[in-house]
Amino acid sequence: IPDSLPKDRPYFQALRFDPELLHRTNGTVSTKPRMGISKADLSELLQKWRAIGIAEIFVTNPVRENTFYYKTKSSFSYKAFPEGNLFESEKQNKGVLSDGSDFIESVLDAARIYNIKVFFGLFPLGDPSLLTDLDLYESEQDSELKNRIKNALRATEKQARDLFDQHGKKEAFSGWILSSPSRCIEQNKKFSSPLAKFLKELDGRKAVMLSLFPETKDCSGKENQEITLKKL
Repeated sequence: IPDSLPKDRPYFQALRFDPELLHRTNGTVSTKPRMGISKADLSELLQKWRAIGIAEIFVTNPVRENTFYYKTKSSFSYKAFPEGNLFESEKQNKGVLSDGSDFIESVLDAARIYNIKVFFGLFPLGDPSLLTDLDLYESEQDSELKNRIKNALRATEKQARDLFDQHGKKEAFSGWILSSPSRCIEQNKKFSSPLAKFLKELDGRKAVMLSLFPETKDCSGKENQEITLKKL
C-alpha cells in the first residue's frame, strides 16, 4: 500500500476472493461437485474479514471456461473463440456449498449483514489470451482481432447479464471489475470500453472499474504521455 496517492487518480482496494480456491486441497483443484464450506462457514468468514477492516470483496471469475460458481439459468452453448473448445464439454456448476447453498447468493447475503461491498470480476469469456494478444496487434482493421473482440464481448456480456438478472438487486452487489493483463491502455480499450458501456446500461448505479498492471502504459507512440485512469 503506497504512503500517498495522487489526488486526481481513483484508487480501489479490496480483498481478492477466488471461488476456485474453495475447491483446492494442497494446491490441487478438487473434482468434488461441492465446496468444502457451508453457508454458515462463509458467513463467519466474512464476519472475521469485516472485523479486521475489510469493507470490499473482489470475487474473481464467477465463470471460468465451462465452470460456473453460481446456479446459472443460461445455456451458454456458445464458443467465443472458434479455435477453442469452450463449452464443448458439459457445463459444470461448482458454486454449491457443502449444505447445498449457492456460493454467490451466500456471499451477497453475508456481505449485506456485515456491510461489505461485493464486486465481480469479468474476463474475456472464451478467449483468455485475447487481452495479451491485443498488445501484439497494431492494426485496428485486423479481421481476426475484430472477430475475436466481437465474439468475446458477446459471451462476456451474456455472462454478465445472467449474473445480473439473478443477483443484481442484492444490496451488496456494488459493481464490476474488468480484469486485464494487457499492458497497453489503448489496446485494452477495444474490449473494456464497449463492455463497460454495456454494464452501465444494465445498471448505471453500479461501479465499473479496470484492474490494470502497474506497468500499463500508453502504447500509441506518443512520448511522455501520462495515463490518467478514469472511472468508466
